[in-house]
Amino acid sequence: MKRPLIPTCSLCSNYDPNRSICKLNGEYVEAISSDHAIHCKEGGKFLRYMNVVPDAYNFYAIDEEIPGNWSPDYSKIPSDSSGVPLIVNTKRGVERALPANDSVRLLKGDMILGVPRIYTFQGQREIIYELGVELARKEAERVGIELTVLPEEVEWTGIREFISDYKVRAQMRKTNNSWLSDEPVKGW
Repeated sequence: MKRPLIPTCSLCSNYDPNRSICKLNGEYVEAISSDHAIHCKEGGKFLRYMNVVPDAYNFYAIDEEIPGNWSPDYSKIPSDSSGVPLIVNTKRGVERALPANDSVRLLKGDMILGVPRIYTFQGQREIIYELGVELARKEAERVGIELTVLPEEVEWTGIREFISDYKVRAQMRKTNNSWLSDEPVKGW
């Protein structure tokens, strides 16, 4: 039996996942809350964002038990050459991975982690928001692809907390941490 879809802000095109606001009124909203989304749907303002894959909370109310065998429906999601669905984990939830641009030749999926964000259109939006255009461009260059910058993102410098975390991780990548490596250490 197919269950009716419970609308949440995460399923709406008017939801800005980076800022957690409704673009219609600028108010803060919870992504998984159905309260705001139900009112928008009744008022004809709910626009289904088709790339997000509905989660359990989109089919089962808070007071309902979710069956142990429930899983997201990836049957309509394209898959890679190994049959792994091409999904990307974003602030909105699990989404159909859309290539960032023509420099991304082939997406490679991972059932747990999904496609790395930098290769996807949605992921690049989040990375630009978090790190700013310049650091996001460095990340894209590091993996050999182009960064797609939308007109409203051109001057964006990022969020200080995300930039600080990024710089710490980048420094760790440069440090020779052979004890973290999968490769055997020579001379031991």
